Amino acid sequence: MTHDQEEAFELADRLGVMSFGRLLEVGPPQELYQCPQTEFVAAFLGTANLLVGQGTSDGVKVGPVHFPLNSEARPVGDSPRVQVLFRPEDVALAASPEALDCPQLGLGEVEESTFGGSFERLRLRLPPIPGVRPISPPVSFGSGSVLVEVTRSQDQISRLPLRPGESVWVGVRRIHALAHPGLSFLIVTDGSPLSQAALTLGGQIARLAHARITLLGYGQKPEALQPHLREAREQLGSGLAALETRATPDLLAQAVAREVERLPYDLVVLGFQRQESVELAEEILQAGEHHLLLVSQPQSTPTRALICVASGEPGKDDVLFAGRLVRHVGAEATLLSVLPKDDESQALARSRAERFLASGVRTLELLGVPARTTIRTGPVRDEITNEVTTGGYDLLVMGAPLAQRDGKVPLNGVVGQILNVINRPVLIVRSGV
Repeated sequence: MTHDQEEAFELADRLGVMSFGRLLEVGPPQELYQCPQTEFVAAFLGTANLLVGQGTSDGVKVGPVHFPLNSEARPVGDSPRVQVLFRPEDVALAASPEALDCPQLGLGEVEESTFGGSFERLRLRLPPIPGVRPISPPVSFGSGSVLVEVTRSQDQISRLPLRPGESVWVGVRRIHALAHPGLSFLIVTDGSPLSQAALTLGGQIARLAHARITLLGYGQKPEALQPHLREAREQLGSGLAALETRATPDLLAQAVAREVERLPYDLVVLGFQRQESVELAEEILQAGEHHLLLVSQPQSTPTRALICVASGEPGKDDVLFAGRLVRHVGAEATLLSVLPKDDESQALARSRAERFLASGVRTLELLGVPARTTIRTGPVRDEITNEVTTGGYDLLVMGAPLAQRDGKVPLNGVVGQILNVINRPVLIVRSGV
């Protein structure tokens, strides 16, 4: 076992890549490097340029550019989305588009140049490509540009010297298409009416997002849960990327903890009674890195989402995940920041909030989500509650506080207060910070 990738490539006939104790892929080093099946392995084994494109019958489209496939892509469900991988050495550069002998991405600007001895590393910035979302290298919050990593030999450098600030035409010689992983939902149910509300809403969103669902029955003997799980499968119907049912006699928090240890999930969906303690939600969040959708009553597919954010890195995570989710359901979004009345530097705080919200709107619009912004001043709980009530929102998005050293995510502040007074679905987003 080694963490040294060069050593592994040099010595191994076959490699196995693990993440958090799970064996993700096994194969010859060259195959895993050139044709990985997962985003993690693609990014782990060397520098990766990763974009979200569209699969076709004979290739992949990255915006208006068509690339013939060098390997087979298997889109998830009936979704045509694929992840497009090309390594830095697969990028071709030329002074004119006619000089490229491969599909063209466009005209880029050299942003960084690094001398590496026998080779050169470049980072290029391309303008936004319609319909394309960059994954790696990541772009700054609110930016629609595409960053591309390039590696060139000394021979290539001598034929086309480039410095930061200069423009160059960018093409790609070889790509590999990975099946887009999509979203993965864990919907928990005990057969109660409240669980039914969560099942209905979670199923609606998952179908529109082509998400994979695990339906977890809990709190009774597995044989007692089977009739309910069969009915739930029939209710969810078709249109899902995958559907698995599981049953456990464990209570809710323990059932979720064991399931997210078995498989990672993007979102856990469960019914939630407002009068219940928020300790249950805290336990569910503590169990893993997933986000949490709490459903307190029957609810149709959301059409208007209120995303509550504060300037900073956690707020960016709130916008990005909420955008991924609401774009699938066709909802519009409002970004809300609440400023305290007694802030001595309120003008500066408002200016900072306006810049952050404007970047958030650009990010959402790049995801295809129409968005606007609003800033309120006053007690946070009251202002969020008033905005939800007067704005007619049917989904509230809030960021979870950062986890403590023991892993606990404390919800005894604003989030917990809101949970006790709001009767709309609440999406609690975990920050990756």
